[in-house]
Amino acid sequence: MARERISDLFSAFCIWVVIPLLATSLLFLLFQSGNPLLLVIFPLLAVVFFITKQLN
Repeated sequence: MARERISDLFSAFCIWVVIPLLATSLLFLLFQSGNPLLLVIFPLLAVVFFITKQLN
């Protein structure tokens, strides 16, 4: 019971804290690089990933 609770807390922590921090830092690096192609590809990949997660 406690192990399941810890697992749920860890997954919620990863979803709500770690992933947004990684995405924000990656976007910051993309803006620093100034490559317009990356600024187009990254949001498209994010949309495709989100849609595939919603379908599963």
